[in-house]
Amino acid sequence: MRERRFVRSGQACLSVQRIYVQRFVYARFLELLKLEIDSIPVGPVTDPRTQVGPLVDVAAAKRVDEFIADALSRGARRLCGGNIARGLAPPTLLADATAEMRIMRREAFGPVVAVAPVDALDEAVAQANAIGGAIHTGIFTTNLETALRLADEVEAGGVIINGSNAWRVDQMPYGGVGKSGFGRGGVRSMVEEYTEPKVIVIRRHG
Repeated sequence: MRERRFVRSGQACLSVQRIYVQRFVYARFLELLKLEIDSIPVGPVTDPRTQVGPLVDVAAAKRVDEFIADALSRGARRLCGGNIARGLAPPTLLADATAEMRIMRREAFGPVVAVAPVDALDEAVAQANAIGGAIHTGIFTTNLETALRLADEVEAGGVIINGSNAWRVDQMPYGGVGKSGFGRGGVRSMVEEYTEPKVIVIRRHG
């Protein structure tokens, strides 16, 4: 998931920002995710080994810093990451995220991911839908019936089962719902946008 979360230093509309995890696996999930994030090479874009580099400008870095500060002030724990310097925001993992934090309601557009524990799947759906719309959502479960039920209930333009919400291919209809917009991109959808259908009806006499 780290490649999907931090692609373009998190400056992508499909970056993973909010994760809801059932409480019985929460601690272990954080432990494994932290190990992954800690191993990400950070540095200048001139270094071919770099996977996370500086943000697009100082204003973008300040925005990410403000999101992190808000979460910390409201009780989140920073498990990895650090100070932002010269536009470079190190990959940051925030634990114990709650609904009132900006990171759980608005787009940070940077290399930061917040994780919130939930006691039940319905709670996760309610929290995700409270945002007011999404482009894609990822659902991880071994139960196909549960996956399809959640896919039906979650408000998003697309649902990826057992894969990152950042996964997509060009032929897929692509777009959000609610605050995330309307309409669909993708090859077929865009061709349809530029196509004007005409109905021709042939009636036989007699």
